Amino acid sequence: FRMIKEISECGELAFLDRSIFGDRIFASMLNEDGFMTDEEYETYSTLLDNMLEHVSKPQKLVYIHCDVDTAVERIQLRGRGMEQSTPVHYWKRLNEKYNEWYEKYDLSEKVVIDARSYNPFKEEDILKVIEKINIQMPV
Repeated sequence: FRMIKEISECGELAFLDRSIFGDRIFASMLNEDGFMTDEEYETYSTLLDNMLEHVSKPQKLVYIHCDVDTAVERIQLRGRGMEQSTPVHYWKRLNEKYNEWYEKYDLSEKVVIDARSYNPFKEEDILKVIEKINIQMPV
């Protein structure tokens, strides 16, 4: 929330990886799995809605659509310990939730990028993604 407020106030081009606008996905999963009570989830949702009233909407949503197999492959390449032990079932549920969220998202223009269409470790692929989302990079 603090980062989004700062970005809104500075007026410069900024990118956020998984911002507060999609955070309810994780809270809903915690609620469904019994790690957050219904009352806690309702409190969280109310606070989130109130916070979002005080920030600018994103200018564009870049949604990297990624099937679970590709996600798991990239998670293994990334090598973060906690992610390595996360069951595939979790990634499937998270992917479903993100897809549902994306379909309902209406705050700004949406651009979809297929994760299988680029290699995040290759500069020329990253430049193609930048071109597809049609942004002007500062010089």
